[in-house]
Amino acid sequence: MAKRIHQPIDLDHLLHNRQFSHFKESIQQRRQLQLQTQQILSKFHIQNCQLVELSHGKALIATPSAAWLTRLQQLKSVLLSEFRQTYPGLITLEFKINPKLASIKPEPVPKIINDRKISPQSAEYINQVAEHMPAELSEKMKRIAALCGEKRK
Repeated sequence: MAKRIHQPIDLDHLLHNRQFSHFKESIQQRRQLQLQTQQILSKFHIQNCQLVELSHGKALIATPSAAWLTRLQQLKSVLLSEFRQTYPGLITLEFKINPKLASIKPEPVPKIINDRKISPQSAEYINQVAEHMPAELSEKMKRIAALCGEKRK
């Protein structure tokens, strides 16, 4: 039996090879184009869309649904002017539906933590107002005033 002539080759080794170096450059360029496209689309709160092709003055953007396609069609002239600032040779924008994009989840937006604090003086005012309120509302306001001391601990 003969030994295997073709052994698996590490991908990094292939990309550093002169013969395949243009693939690495095109991958980096495509990643950069995708990032710039997402920045432009995020200005208009458009999600889950991808730049599929950018060649010969035409940009093709894939959308996950017909609803997004309609939204992009409505914003076509505004988007074209935004894209022309990044890609000056762009002539036209085209859109197509790609349902597979619907399964891609956007990155979660970090929640804003409300770290406002009640000052001791505000707590005193709340307690004074609570004295003149009905019992049920007075209890709730006193609990709010009590939060002043809890947050500082």
